[in-house]
Amino acid sequence: MNTIIKNITKVFLFLIILCFLLLIASYLFEPKTNNKEAGMRDVRLNAILGEKDNTLDVLFLGDSEVFSSISPMEMYNKHGFTSFVLGSAAQQLHYTKYLLSRTLKKQKPQVVILETNAIYRKIEPTGPIFRKLQNWFSIFEYHNRWKSLNFRDLNLSFNYEYNSEFKGYTYKPGIKGLKSWNYMNPTTESKEIENLNKKFLLSMIELCNEFDIKFILLSTPSTKNWNYTKHMGIKEFASEHNITYIDLNLMKNEVPIDWEKDTCDEGDHMNYYGAVKVSNFIGNYLANNYKLENKKDKPEYKSWNEALPRYFKAVGKF
Repeated sequence: MNTIIKNITKVFLFLIILCFLLLIASYLFEPKTNNKEAGMRDVRLNAILGEKDNTLDVLFLGDSEVFSSISPMEMYNKHGFTSFVLGSAAQQLHYTKYLLSRTLKKQKPQVVILETNAIYRKIEPTGPIFRKLQNWFSIFEYHNRWKSLNFRDLNLSFNYEYNSEFKGYTYKPGIKGLKSWNYMNPTTESKEIENLNKKFLLSMIELCNEFDIKFILLSTPSTKNWNYTKHMGIKEFASEHNITYIDLNLMKNEVPIDWEKDTCDEGDHMNYYGAVKVSNFIGNYLANNYKLENKKDKPEYKSWNEALPRYFKAVGKF
């Protein structure tokens, strides 16, 4: 018995020491600011860390469909409310949940909008486990930074200074259109949401309810990633859980996408011209349905007003 206790004690002490070393390594390797030069991953998305606390009205979440389709600056210019796109390529819902949880520690949005393509993206069984490990020990995410470590990484604090005028949107000016796009043929069939995906989706809804945040599901236009069976699956889920669902693929009059001109990759994603149409509709919808204050005249939003001309210069408007 004594031998067993000694062995358990040794294992326990080893784990404590290992965790301690991982924490030290994580602190050393994690970028101390959120720009590319510091080694920050996905700088476009993590630019949100440079936003002032409690200044965002709306959050958009999802994969590349959302960061190609939604431009916060187009909506800010027209309506004056603030938003940010927390989209990443091939985003899985366990990562979406992490981004939402992390952001709600610093921001108090009135509305959270999830683009639905990510709901049907299969979650690898090990994905949530590795995400947890990365949350606890950032060394697992930033272990490749050993070549670029310097004295700045010994700082005692994190200073997230980088702030992007794109607010999470990815500007895509190119045109590569379609000649034919018959992709939303009505059917009674529905695509089932996998249990693990549904678990993370429900946990995000619960989190938003906890903070009294309106949760909306949005399908942005895509001939390659969306169809009527997916629409029916999301519609049934939304109806069951009393969630607002907007499918722009069925709103040709409200969002008149020209698939010969408004896509950059033959119907997969919106280009800038398509994103303006989507952003105009969503901006109007939010302004008409929620009490989102126009912040343009408020001194604390000076950085947003300064970002507007940089944004329009970047997209070639002036």
